[in-house]
Amino acid sequence: MERLKNNQEILQILNDTALKYPDMRFIQILWALGIINKKDFLIEDRFYEESEETLQKIKQKQTELTNIPTNLNKT
Repeated sequence: MERLKNNQEILQILNDTALKYPDMRFIQILWALGIINKKDFLIEDRFYEESEETLQKIKQKQTELTNIPTNLNKT
């Protein structure tokens, strides 16, 4: 059940981030939170990464979101 708990927390973070930054597209949120990332010019394949590790990486990236402007699509 620990995996389910971690998955639910990841989903909550995604939801909270989408609400906090409504101008961001979903794929931008995934990149910003480090769920999708590149390594050596390729998108890193993390298929076998456990949810606990993914959650920890997301929490590390969350603090960086404070520097993202909230008016991304407005000029």
